[in-house]
Amino acid sequence: MQQMMPILVQLVSQMDVVNPEVLRVTPVFRALEHFGAALRLGSAGDFYSKSHTSQKISTFWSHSWRGGRWKKLFAIITFYNGTAAVSLALLTGACMMVLFILGILPGIDRGWWDDSFLWSCWSTSSGLVVASLVMLLWRPRDGVFLDRICICQSNPRLKTDAILSLAGLLKSSDSMLILWDPTWTERLWCLFELAAFLKSKSTQEQCLTVRPVFMGPLSIAVFLTFFSVAMPISTAPVETERTVVELLATIVLWFSVVAFPTVSTVRSYFRDLDTMKLQLLSISVDSTRSSCCDQNHVTSLGRPLLCDRKIVKECVKIWFGSESSFEETVRTKVLDILQRDLTQTVFSTSWALGVTSPIVLAFMDISASWTQVTFDPLWHHPAIALLLEGLVIWLLFVPATKDLMILLLRLGRRRPRNTCVELLKNAFLLGVAAIPVLVLVMSYGLTRFTDLVVFDTENAFLRAVGFACCTAFWKWMLMLRFLSPTPKVGNPDVTGASISKRDLGVLHAGCHEQSPEKPNPQTGRLTVCTANQPSAMAALVLFVDSPVGTGWSWAYPGGFAVSQVEVAEDLVFFLQKVAERLPLSHRRLVLAGESYGGHFVPALGDMLLTSKCPFQLEAIAIGDGLTDPATQVLTKPKEAFAFGLLDEAQLAKAEQLAQASHDAAQAKLWGKAVDLRQEMEGFVRNVSAINPYDVRTTEPYDWMELRMQTFFDLNETKDLLHIPRDYRFGTSPEVQLNLRDDIMQSQKPQIESLLRAGIRVLLYQGQFDWKDGVVSNEAWIRTLDWPGMASFLEANRTVWRRASDGRIAGYWRGFQNLEQVVVLAAGHMVPMNQPLSAVDMLLRFLHYPRPGERIPLNIESVQI
Repeated sequence: MQQMMPILVQLVSQMDVVNPEVLRVTPVFRALEHFGAALRLGSAGDFYSKSHTSQKISTFWSHSWRGGRWKKLFAIITFYNGTAAVSLALLTGACMMVLFILGILPGIDRGWWDDSFLWSCWSTSSGLVVASLVMLLWRPRDGVFLDRICICQSNPRLKTDAILSLAGLLKSSDSMLILWDPTWTERLWCLFELAAFLKSKSTQEQCLTVRPVFMGPLSIAVFLTFFSVAMPISTAPVETERTVVELLATIVLWFSVVAFPTVSTVRSYFRDLDTMKLQLLSISVDSTRSSCCDQNHVTSLGRPLLCDRKIVKECVKIWFGSESSFEETVRTKVLDILQRDLTQTVFSTSWALGVTSPIVLAFMDISASWTQVTFDPLWHHPAIALLLEGLVIWLLFVPATKDLMILLLRLGRRRPRNTCVELLKNAFLLGVAAIPVLVLVMSYGLTRFTDLVVFDTENAFLRAVGFACCTAFWKWMLMLRFLSPTPKVGNPDVTGASISKRDLGVLHAGCHEQSPEKPNPQTGRLTVCTANQPSAMAALVLFVDSPVGTGWSWAYPGGFAVSQVEVAEDLVFFLQKVAERLPLSHRRLVLAGESYGGHFVPALGDMLLTSKCPFQLEAIAIGDGLTDPATQVLTKPKEAFAFGLLDEAQLAKAEQLAQASHDAAQAKLWGKAVDLRQEMEGFVRNVSAINPYDVRTTEPYDWMELRMQTFFDLNETKDLLHIPRDYRFGTSPEVQLNLRDDIMQSQKPQIESLLRAGIRVLLYQGQFDWKDGVVSNEAWIRTLDWPGMASFLEANRTVWRRASDGRIAGYWRGFQNLEQVVVLAAGHMVPMNQPLSAVDMLLRFLHYPRPGERIPLNIESVQI
């Protein structure tokens, strides 16, 4: 069987249809018959007869058989029938309004004024009936390819030909519809279908549509909710003030009951999108799931199965040149398409108008009812004003409120660990979302007097115009304050400010393993990527020269910082300028630093607790930090001995120097303490010949090999940061000299202050770092003065597996807002040694529960 592999690979990779009989399509309505039986994994029967041969496939359906069948069914129905249902419902409602105005249709008595005033309910009720019938009975005839129908399950030859022709079928498809759910990204054949489609289409962005399956049930639920509100507006008695209040109370209660699970569902959806991003950013053919591998390549009858994965891998190599090239395409182009479709396209304005269309039908009925009242001239008539007000709410208020609601749910998508807090969070988001509704009601009430106050005449049309102006102003304010798009990199109008008071910009940078571009030959691993590229999605990075005098920044003589307090003051000033210049939608701040970040991160974090800074500090992360040097220096000789780098005599010498450095620091002889510490480290380095930053190698870190100076001196980099091209990037001996006495001073009190303030703290160390690694950090962490310290030390340390591939990445221990992580196979520079683990760790820290006995891909998702 293995001898057949090259032949099969050649047949599939040629993207030809080996047998014209297998190029088949089925009308959409056929796929939906018998409640979507063809979409059910365990349904019996042969559906092949529902398909027919064709020269072209209109749409190729890609879906995961592990996804929910009912959700897929509703998603397909709303995708193909939704527009027709809403359009015909509105058209029918308009016709019914005209017929009622002409007196052809009767009205109902709702107790208003007198018995002669009859109300219309025809637009709303007929709209519901028509929309429901069209949604259920509309028979879209687009020719689509659904594997369960178009691949013959009873004829082995035709089934084999169809599988071998799968790439050719995708090439013959005009478009591709991905019915997305969280399991889609895990399936091997789903990625294969996408790979083949991308290979065969040069304009795949125009041909690829992604539809999350949960949108079907959600759209129907929202549509029916608005209809259930529109019906009592058109039919409920309004004879007294009490009945009106009861009607309004019922509407609010019903909206709350439906909105609560809706909020929870949409937040969960955004968490699923974050999981998808993580999956695709670390995608590999080997990490996907395939049914043949799940069955250990043996059929239920005990016969051997060919491995689909091997065939897919070979085809991918032929199409894309290599597996890594395909994976890079998935991480960049595919992720960009999925993010666009699943965030911008899904909750579109047209979708919002469709599901809220019952609002217009209700106002049609109200407007038609008021035509019984005689007004002269016609433009003073309340019927016209009411219809205009309904259109204003529908066309202006609904889209703006939808955008605000989606923004709130996306920003608040993180799930708390406590169920009660989760419920309170949903309630809070609903409360915030209710503010626009209250503003709308207030605007409506205030504009009831527009005609009399402004124009000194009674004119309903003027009231409607005033209401329209208020609603338009409200929408403009929302767009201006909350919903304006984030500017892209390089826009000179949105620069930041460095601490040397010169304009910089926004820089998004990614390491080679994560970058969507190939390695720059001039700078090696460092590349620049723009804000709209997938590898920049994890965080917005503001580049700043710190301390002042380094990089491109400068300082007057006497202007250099001499302590972390002064460094923190400069950085707070920088953040204040950033807030003035960048129109950020939210200002949650996470501080992260490596090595000497153990000094400046706690110092800045502590100052932010008391300073008037517009950014809200949420968390800090310190990797292999020099935080409490006097304590850390005492551990280093024994740690080197444990690594096998010293013998007993050398250990004694190193311990003597370490103790002397510690004593000098205790006596606040900072310069002497630094000298003794450096002497001890130099001694260990000389006798062991190892790299203190990574004991696995004897080669020193070649900082120039990282090409940082070359990278920052590129004209492209300077242009992005608005740096004059004649400026040179470099280090500063003056900065090092001025901060020399700061090196051995402890920042542990600042860590304690942050912990007591509830700021989340992540302390992580590389397994093979001797410079400031696991042992030295563990020593000072154990001495923290913090109420949760005893429970932290008693907490179990769990194995941490990466979400992308399930591999063991290290060990995790935490309690309340303190987390400590050991990163396996990493030295002092964790992001450089283990970039995938570093990203996974930061995302977990900010938005996942701690690792434990859970399946890696079932964790909560991420937002930075």
